[in-house]
Amino acid sequence: PVLLDVNTARITSEHFARLFHEQYGKRSTFVAWHYTPARNLDVWTFWCRIVEQKIAFNPTLQTKDKPARGVFPLCYLKDASSVFIAFGADEEEALMLKQATEESLREPL
Repeated sequence: PVLLDVNTARITSEHFARLFHEQYGKRSTFVAWHYTPARNLDVWTFWCRIVEQKIAFNPTLQTKDKPARGVFPLCYLKDASSVFIAFGADEEEALMLKQATEESLREPL
């Protein structure tokens, strides 16, 4: 992956995404991005939506035998820019998970 940020000389959200990837998804491709969820959409409603879609990534259920797959909110700020990470078998799957996540974030309560 390529990590770019115009904020030099300080740790940014891209660093946390990379560390999260190293901890939980070493064998997977990942994409991390900023997105502002729909107004008044709380993290639990969002989480339930992606669980129902079977695209949520739960680090506690991760096994060493298979690559990570799914989406996790690294930082969820209601009505503000949030940070998400998607793990996939390849770049195409990671981007598909990102798109599905953004659709869930657009819908208000």
